[in-house]
Amino acid sequence: MSLLDDILEERDKKAPRELKDDWVSEIDGRPTFLGVMYRYYDEIIVGWNADTQKNYFWDYRRFLLPDLNGSPLESYTKEDFEKIFSLLPERKKAFNQVYHERVLRHFWHITNRVLKIASKNNICPNVLWGSEELLPEETDEEAAEKELVRLKKSLSIQEELQIAEQILVDPNQTGQRMGLALMFCLGLRNGEACGADFRDIHPMEGHPEIDCLLVYKSTKQGSNTVKMGGKTKNMGRMIPIPSKLKSLLDQRYKLLEEKAMAGELPGYGPAEVGEGLLRNLPIACDGLDFTRRCSARLLTKEGKAVLERSSVDENVLFYISRDIRRDQEGVMEKDPTAYLLRRNFGTQLYLLGLEESEIQYIIGHEIEDPGEMRSIFRSEEKLYPIAQKMALRPIVNEIPDMPEPKYLIAAPKKVFRGQLFCHQLQIGVDGSLCLRVRISQREPGSRMRVELIPSQITFQGTHTQHENMADYEKSLSTRGLYQQKYREIMGRKKRKTEKEELEQGDCEKPV
Repeated sequence: MSLLDDILEERDKKAPRELKDDWVSEIDGRPTFLGVMYRYYDEIIVGWNADTQKNYFWDYRRFLLPDLNGSPLESYTKEDFEKIFSLLPERKKAFNQVYHERVLRHFWHITNRVLKIASKNNICPNVLWGSEELLPEETDEEAAEKELVRLKKSLSIQEELQIAEQILVDPNQTGQRMGLALMFCLGLRNGEACGADFRDIHPMEGHPEIDCLLVYKSTKQGSNTVKMGGKTKNMGRMIPIPSKLKSLLDQRYKLLEEKAMAGELPGYGPAEVGEGLLRNLPIACDGLDFTRRCSARLLTKEGKAVLERSSVDENVLFYISRDIRRDQEGVMEKDPTAYLLRRNFGTQLYLLGLEESEIQYIIGHEIEDPGEMRSIFRSEEKLYPIAQKMALRPIVNEIPDMPEPKYLIAAPKKVFRGQLFCHQLQIGVDGSLCLRVRISQREPGSRMRVELIPSQITFQGTHTQHENMADYEKSLSTRGLYQQKYREIMGRKKRKTEKEELEQGDCEKPV
């Protein structure tokens, strides 16, 4: 019999009546907080000596278990634990014990010990993962600031790949993961992702191959009820949808149609499918209840679980939770998951060469340039070039291994002007023709190499070089190096996966 069994059998006569009730280890086959403690007792006590075990498990019994007996552990949120911890001063007083801030920190840690073990054994996500309350007590402000600077507040390519594998592949996934896909690909806040419906997806009139999401509503704090507007007046925006997210959304909608046609979607049948009423359904539903909207709280909970499974350094969330900064409107981004995904999204936009005003519009911040009106970004004249740049983001788009050559048909007196986002320019010539080609750099100091490769023709000519007198663009482009790095890492991962699959196949062959 374990020490836990001994403690639970021996009831403290001085304890209040509510602490003497029997506790359950399972509800409908799902373990409670106590059930996890029973099942993984040996893992929980690692590093604790006999006295520590005794003291800590008394704390579990007196101050935690009485309030964690009515539901499976997986149903609790961070807010639920915060409510339980708020009872500690009165509970401590009932046992003639002194309450102070170190006591609260202690309970955060012993609760996290059980949740961490539960997550490790796939019982449920650790809803306390990345919480600032778990920071070491001795961490002072100066040390915290240094640590925050050291830890980058965006994601590595490997982390992005792991996240994408969880949320951008399966159209049958939970609504929480659909919401995270919107946050990861479009930089939405959690409330904005929960407020999005399929009817908010619109193709560009002049470029119907490109879909955009109209962001104009969110969910109310603490509920799944929709409200117009969001945290700031700059919320309203049209965001181009990347190709892999578009494919996922199309597959998801097709799944809803199939379920409605089969009578498996409450309130929806063939008639509703024909009338397009499924477009009123939320993209981020509650679990697999396709007609019920997800709340920001549930989205945050799943977001932490996905980040944890993606090997994101927990310290990043620790310090983001502690030192979240105010955005440009002075609005606190309270959710560290949303903060991290939005910051990463903004970093991607910068690397793709979007101008500052374009980034501010897409991410929902105030546009600081007085010469740029927010309303004009709704026009396709402004939005289409943004969509072109965003389509070059790896992982969320299908990016070719090498840029496709641009092919032009040369003709007398024909003038071509435009930016080249590719390595090759092919010019078709029919007969004898005099051509003048002028190439200018997009950025100062960039290296340019021009090579002429004739194909079954002979040519002669001269070239001159002179200073570029035109105005350079406001932003620098690192797209070439940026995409090259992604290709390298994605290629290595693909080769590793193929090797593992091949080895697995060899192991399964009969001898």
